[in-house]
Amino acid sequence: MHGLPHPNMQSPDSLYIRRAAEIADKSGGITAPHPNFGCVITTTRAPDASVVVGEGFLHAQGTKCAELQAVEAAGVLARGSTAYLNMEPGDCYGDHTPVSSHVRAGISRVVGIRHPLRHLRGKAIFSLRKQGIQVDVLGEDLQTQAFEVEGCPV
Repeated sequence: MHGLPHPNMQSPDSLYIRRAAEIADKSGGITAPHPNFGCVITTTRAPDASVVVGEGFLHAQGTKCAELQAVEAAGVLARGSTAYLNMEPGDCYGDHTPVSSHVRAGISRVVGIRHPLRHLRGKAIFSLRKQGIQVDVLGEDLQTQAFEVEGCPV
């Protein structure tokens, strides 16, 4: 039967989104006034098989953004890869580093969730798409059912 994955199976995208959320939680309580951000970069090694080549999270206000850390960790393996974000990057105070990191590294796809703050929501998605990067937004471009496990949404 075609359609949604079996309820007990997780898509690779959902696994990496969850990983981004897990590493974002490493900075719980120390990033204020910013939320916790996590980024996981994967590259395809074989058909239907990918591997993590870079990870990063916002350590504290004023430190390198999660996206830049992940890109730096991935190095040349970032070119043509997919970045998973627990949340759309915020473009606070004109800092475009999260978006420009992906563009300069040659990342071809970004998967994530829209920023919860209305004044930041959609800005990074627009910027990434304008640069030719495929952006898949959970609940919009990707069906949320594929990300739910045992009734617990991401």
